[in-house]
Amino acid sequence: MTQEALKLALEAMELCNGAETVDGVVIYTDKEIAAIKEALAQPEQEPVAWMRQDGQKVTTASDRHNYPDYETRYSIPLYTTPPQRTWQGLTDQDWKEIEDMPDTFDQGVAWAQAKLKEKNT
Repeated sequence: MTQEALKLALEAMELCNGAETVDGVVIYTDKEIAAIKEALAQPEQEPVAWMRQDGQKVTTASDRHNYPDYETRYSIPLYTTPPQRTWQGLTDQDWKEIEDMPDTFDQGVAWAQAKLKEKNT
């Protein structure tokens, strides 16, 4: 996500934080706001090379002047270290959801796995 997109998301979350929906549900986005602020505080990585969509050729930033259509031909950025995401755990609300589930261990594990996959992919 670009810095500009993160700033827009942060602005929207701050506007919604603590607001009440038509159904009377209060929206809390404190954890999401903190995660966005943490991401904005990190320096944005610069790609070290770019790859074509077909994966055929990799070119470095120094080759940029050799190709007039560089931006369209080489559109996949490559980084030395992939950007790291903050792990998202289960919230108190998530744990409340599990109270309504059947009491089998396998179902609880499946629920937790699905919930964490949803939050972290």
